Amino acid sequence: MTINSGSTVGSRGRVGAALSVALLCSLLARPVLASTCAPAATWSRTYGLPTGNDDDRSISADLQGNVVAAGYQVGTDWLIRKYDQAGSDIWSQTYNGPAGGNDQAKACTFDLSGSVYVVGWETNAASGQDWSVQKRDRNTGAIIWNQKYSTAGIANDNAEAVAVDASSSVWVAGWDSTGAQNWRIRKYDQNGNLLLNLAFAGGAGGADQALAVAAEPGGAVVVAGSETVGAQLDWRIRKYDAGGALLWSTTFAGTAGFADVANGVAIDSAGNVFVVGNENLNAAGTSQRWRIWKYTSNGMPVWTRIAGVAGASNIAHAVAVDTGDNVIVGGHMDSVATGRDMVVMKYACDGVTLWTATYSSPGAQSDDARGVACWGSTTVYMTGQSYNAANATLDYDTH
Repeated sequence: MTINSGSTVGSRGRVGAALSVALLCSLLARPVLASTCAPAATWSRTYGLPTGNDDDRSISADLQGNVVAAGYQVGTDWLIRKYDQAGSDIWSQTYNGPAGGNDQAKACTFDLSGSVYVVGWETNAASGQDWSVQKRDRNTGAIIWNQKYSTAGIANDNAEAVAVDASSSVWVAGWDSTGAQNWRIRKYDQNGNLLLNLAFAGGAGGADQALAVAAEPGGAVVVAGSETVGAQLDWRIRKYDAGGALLWSTTFAGTAGFADVANGVAIDSAGNVFVVGNENLNAAGTSQRWRIWKYTSNGMPVWTRIAGVAGASNIAHAVAVDTGDNVIVGGHMDSVATGRDMVVMKYACDGVTLWTATYSSPGAQSDDARGVACWGSTTVYMTGQSYNAANATLDYDTH
């Protein structure tokens, strides 16, 4: 069902720019679409309240192969669940912000000691939607510290992504509403003390959002998201050193000139940067395709790949790199026969497609892979939403 093609860009090119050998998107005891050399699933876990939509937005694996998945239940409370390698529950925690309103966890990660970091936003009656950056105990999931951030007045400020570098510093990327929406990047130490506070505003004064962050072993980070350029959205990718100085910045604008958004970023062992997102092919946003770019550590484009069903919604939400420097991309693609499907694709470091696997809940409904993670070079975890026909809601799905 997929179209997959790409091109390689020479070093002089410019762009206006982990369970056991298992693809966990291929669900056990559920209908699975055809996949190309994809391994079978080992386990699947679904969580959903009787009514309302539950959504998982992120997944991360620790050094032992345990995973944490973070999202929200019925659109109101954070939900964070930790599983062992066999898919058994270790702990589950919820978080309800001070106003008891709409709160969403957007991203999670581990540090080298196994502590868990979760970021997102909470509703506050006096200030609207505020950042919440939480460190949680590895054994219980209890909050160790919770740092907030908000702009003046009642406004929407959202933390979207988190990464921990080799020195255990915590980098959080998102956006705030200082006038227009602007990128906001904040760096904390392992005790929650603020070390850096960075901002980026695109030249058009529109909606600019940082949506993904990845850390290099040396302390540098790459942040990816969107920037308003004229009447359209373009990808923006920026690399900062450990002290917050900008090392390079690049953009990508799709050929059709519509809204294009970078949703995920990952870095391999050589420092190469992989960015994924979507490229809109029409103004209505009903025709989109996956777009994957590989850049050198210096920001030079190496290759790009596209994938998707022609004339449909195809969005790459997340990317991870395994210990073999293979690239795992997760998202959704639309199909006339099966509706919106979870899709995970594995690429070699040179951009060659190794396998593709999809999952569709019964009845041609809406399913979406929101997060991917790797453990070693043989294990892939995926999480997102799947449609539950028993109660006609969308449920948290971790595979």
